[in-house]
Amino acid sequence: MPMTGWLRALFDAIAMAIYVLIVYSASLTIGPLGRDYAMLANPNENASFLVARLISAEVHFFANSAWAYHCVNLGLLYACMLLLYRLTNRVVRGPWWFGTLAATLFMANPVHSEAVLNVCGPVDLLPCLLALASLMVYAESAFAPRLWSVLLSPVLFGLAILGGAQIAILLFVLILFELLVRPGQGNPLLRLALPAMLSVTKWCFTPEILSAARWDLTGMFAPLYFIVYPLGFLPATARTLVAYPILGWVAAASVLIILFLIHRKARRPVILFGLFGAAATRLCQGDGFVDPVHLIGGGQLLLANALFNIAFVALFYRIMDHPKWRRAVVTLTTLLCVVFFVLELRSVLSWRQASVFTHRFQSRAADEREKERVDGSICVFPDFQYYSGAPMCLSASLAYATPFSKAIGAVPLLRLHYSPDVKVHVTESSDAEVTVALHAVDPLDLLCYPYGLSTPGGREKEAGILIETVSISPETLTLKIRDQASLPPCPVLSTEILGAP
Repeated sequence: MPMTGWLRALFDAIAMAIYVLIVYSASLTIGPLGRDYAMLANPNENASFLVARLISAEVHFFANSAWAYHCVNLGLLYACMLLLYRLTNRVVRGPWWFGTLAATLFMANPVHSEAVLNVCGPVDLLPCLLALASLMVYAESAFAPRLWSVLLSPVLFGLAILGGAQIAILLFVLILFELLVRPGQGNPLLRLALPAMLSVTKWCFTPEILSAARWDLTGMFAPLYFIVYPLGFLPATARTLVAYPILGWVAAASVLIILFLIHRKARRPVILFGLFGAAATRLCQGDGFVDPVHLIGGGQLLLANALFNIAFVALFYRIMDHPKWRRAVVTLTTLLCVVFFVLELRSVLSWRQASVFTHRFQSRAADEREKERVDGSICVFPDFQYYSGAPMCLSASLAYATPFSKAIGAVPLLRLHYSPDVKVHVTESSDAEVTVALHAVDPLDLLCYPYGLSTPGGREKEAGILIETVSISPETLTLKIRDQASLPPCPVLSTEILGAP
């Protein structure tokens, strides 16, 4: 006899916990990387009220025990999975294993690795958790209204829109739910009244949510592509799309046509709810950048990914209406989960290596400062940013005082992505400028978005440092670095001596 009711739910919950441990147990030793330093140093300035309170509490209780921060991340991720499991089963109304499938694909999608692997993962995970809790309880009150769900729904919605700016448009997801999942059932206006009032209040007190910068169409919707293709673009592809934006619009039109054809064949409103809901979470998020190569910033896509997976499993449920395809669907979804597990495990290992590299760099920087006996900043040359999707951001690791680091201060002389074969040589030097030859198999692949240095004569400026491309050859990129800010003399710390992560 197949398991049903609470026994099946318990079995699925245990299975999902095992999946989380399989994928992320190796992440417990990863130290702070990238954005972590700014968040740990100033949570009130860099996170919403609820997230800042949680991170401040973590800093107080955990100090420099990285594993404890990651345990909180895994707990939040697991709670999101349980909520998505219940929400999927409520709206899809198919076999319960579809809920497990949606939650598992959500958990292992590499597009938002940073949400779990960054020490300050609650920046993304807590808002997503509150949003999913709000959606789940709202669905419960719509399908089977009870006193607890009716009372708890607006409370959770209010907490959700306080959890982060990316959740401020949650009202539109509720409207889509009423239009596509429960059309004409009960009294939707009554259910939506309080969420609408809370949303309008939030928008009034934080009008920047509706600012023009947040309505950039490319910034809002282009990152959704990486939910389906969570590998990131090749650097050459990303440079081409930046140089010729029309190619991105053609690709977007192609995707919309494919989705229209799928809907025309499937005729399942739940699929539209998941797809439109994922898009709705990106409204007013055009200033939230996601790196197209390394997917840093992908933590913003947690809620969008959750809703997309509801549409995804609903499509599989529709395919299984044909008896011929039932076994094939089970096989395909199992293989898809395995592929996602492998991809995320690879991401975890990359982050571990980047963490070792960054810690080694911090130790070297502290020794260099002690040796030079200076109180000012250290120039980081080159300032490596990402390694296989992991954010090293070496200069940032010296800029803040946290339980894991001292505020040494750093000036980035040349921002690059890391590659084991990169060699950087100073060919000419004077008080005014330095000429640098960058040698690699493909040196253009080491440049950072938006690739201003990828053409001769191209320029980038940051922290008073102007960098100009002199020449480009297949294996050499020649750059000229000028100091335009009259920076005080400070020692230069070459990061090449640190070797490979």
